[in-house]
Amino acid sequence: MLALVASLHCTAAAETWTLVATVCADGDLAPLGDRYARGLTDAARAAGWSLSLQLDNGDQGPNRRLLRAGAEVRVEGPVADRPPNLACAGTLTEFLAWARDEAPADHYAVVVFGHGTSASGRGWDGAEIGAWPALSIDATAGGDPLEPEELAQAIAVGLGKRAEIVVLDCCYGASLEVAWELREAAGLVIASPGRLRSTGLAWGAMLGEAGTELGPEALALAWAEAAGQDLTILRSDRLGELRAAVERLSGLLLDRMPVATPSLTGAGSACSTWGSEGEMIDLRALCAGVAARSDGELKIAAQQAVGAIDECVALPAASEGRGAVTVPFARGFGRSWPGAAPQGFGELSGWGAMTRAYHARLRNLMHRTDNDRRHDGAAT
Repeated sequence: MLALVASLHCTAAAETWTLVATVCADGDLAPLGDRYARGLTDAARAAGWSLSLQLDNGDQGPNRRLLRAGAEVRVEGPVADRPPNLACAGTLTEFLAWARDEAPADHYAVVVFGHGTSASGRGWDGAEIGAWPALSIDATAGGDPLEPEELAQAIAVGLGKRAEIVVLDCCYGASLEVAWELREAAGLVIASPGRLRSTGLAWGAMLGEAGTELGPEALALAWAEAAGQDLTILRSDRLGELRAAVERLSGLLLDRMPVATPSLTGAGSACSTWGSEGEMIDLRALCAGVAARSDGELKIAAQQAVGAIDECVALPAASEGRGAVTVPFARGFGRSWPGAAPQGFGELSGWGAMTRAYHARLRNLMHRTDNDRRHDGAAT
């Protein structure tokens, strides 16, 4: 896991940013941990950024490095009483508070690097690694996941203020379930709907290209453009309107499920999906597909949902995965179905209830079709 909080020091009158990084690179990420930390430190030094970095590669335990305006201040080795688990709110809170005190700034950007999970609880290779949504997994702490709610808590307590930017350098981070949990902790969330390379984002290019005079959204856009991978930028202050629009659409689909099922199925078949079971779907494309296949009140609600997504996403879609925001959606009959937090986006917006009803409708139709074929004398 990498939590980053970025700091720029220009003129006395300029507002500053601080870059804080915590790299949880144990388990199969251990060989990449030192390389990742060195690359990020070199990028910050070359670009003149301040950096507070915490690294845990499993065997050595957490150690820290501090740069101010690109100049190295000190390096700390592992501390005996420092908790080794970086995927929990307590440890991350302590580190963010340390970073805040050592490199105070006007603005913070928090970045999380590690193994994220899709809605089926699987990682990039399809292996079951933890509950969804997880932003990183601490393998030496029994596979403890860092949940979005824990990150939000750590930011609120450790930084004592909202982070301007949260960059999720992990797989499957651009889901509304994740963004909803971070809405009070981050102004902007940068993440990918699918897999990211285990080497991480291109921080050398990102820090080198971003000007120190940029505001939060301009900086986020510059980072996303230079990252070298498909990313989405979500505006947290628009998530409330998006939830309301999805709630209206979900309610109509749920009420009209028998007649809405063909529209959902047709729209879903044309959408990009992510996850080992294709269980994460591009919400905008799905809503646009429903609008194209519907009329009346349902068509209007689907169009309004598309509009709300466009207001929430700062980075426009230009290729598959770029600018996409995801929700769970059953196109088939996967081996598992995600658990849902009662106060999460899926349950509050009604998307979870609608999707479960759609899943049940598909199963019912399949069973009826099988029974018809067994009893109507048709050849098999």
